[in-house]
Amino acid sequence: MERNYPLEIDKLLALFVAQSNDGYAIFDLDDRLMYANPSYTRPTLGVSPEQVIGKTFDECIKEAFQSRRGIKIETADIEQWLAMARQKRWQQQFRSFEVDLLNGKWLLITEQIIGDKFLFLHSTDISRTKYLEKELREAQSKLYQQAYFDELTQISNRRAFVQRAAQEVEKASRNANELTLFLFDIDHFKKINDSHGHPVGDKVLKQMCQVVNSQLRSYDIFARIGGEEFALIFTDTSQLTCCSIVERIRLSIQCHSFKLDNLSLSCTVSFGGATLNASEKFESLMSRADKNLYQAKRAGRNQSVL
Repeated sequence: MERNYPLEIDKLLALFVAQSNDGYAIFDLDDRLMYANPSYTRPTLGVSPEQVIGKTFDECIKEAFQSRRGIKIETADIEQWLAMARQKRWQQQFRSFEVDLLNGKWLLITEQIIGDKFLFLHSTDISRTKYLEKELREAQSKLYQQAYFDELTQISNRRAFVQRAAQEVEKASRNANELTLFLFDIDHFKKINDSHGHPVGDKVLKQMCQVVNSQLRSYDIFARIGGEEFALIFTDTSQLTCCSIVERIRLSIQCHSFKLDNLSLSCTVSFGGATLNASEKFESLMSRADKNLYQAKRAGRNQSVL
């Protein structure tokens, strides 16, 4: 028995589109909605197909915007938004873009011009993909944070410091720029831990970093390289200016009252610095700064030696 396959296929396609979880819509040359299935109109416009068939794209969007339904449109001027949208519609044979909805979901929408007379739209829910992308970004950010930032103080850790410092030393040597490195630590920090416990010591470290940051410029390099050991790098800065900044930091810490629960503690810091010599390597610069730090300790602490 003969079968009219094209007719059956037409019926199957119509049934498929009507019941599909993906959205389908067709606009004519006047940008009027000729056809749409529920999976297109309900997420994007917040209504059934029957409520918007025959309306223009502008009319559909305006009604959805005014009723706070469907596509998330962040604008105070819907006419301006529509004018921008019209500049993109019907301009390419095929284009693809993402939109987020007021309910928090995301759609991938593709537009294709068919026969120069119709604009065919297809939408598919990509909320799961966007969620996984967000999780991946957060995981990558967390890994980066763990790899390059000190967990306690939230400043750069030793790994980040060594990498950045080596780069800055190489650049300064190549361009004959000034670079000064200071190492410093908290005087008698072990006594704080022994007398009050490590949780108090941790709070002292965190507050001290806040004090130091308040005295630094945005481009200065500050890192925790050990327990109570820290490092500063000043680039393109005269030695006199570096010493002035370090002295401000030293005095700020000396005058700061560390409020810790029912305790109020004070502490001081010692600095050892070195200014980069021509063709000097990072390891040599670190070694000279470290020797000057020990000299500051031997000389009585709470001072800087450059």
